Amino acid sequence: MTGARLLTVEAMRRVDAAAIAAGTPGLTLMERAGAAVAARARARLARSEERRGGEEGRSRGAPYH
Repeated sequence: MTGARLLTVEAMRRVDAAAIAAGTPGLTLMERAGAAVAARARARLARSEERRGGEEGRSRGAPYH
């Protein structure tokens, strides 16, 4: 998600309030936010595995860190 803008806490509160006022339930906003964070974490983990060579690149006794 290159080029995404970061918002201050207050700005995000205003965005959330506007979305809720427009009819999007707060629970939906939270579900979408959680899904986006999970997707970013999965993508980052996949890139990390690629750089390490995946499971095959690690010796059997090597730790995961």
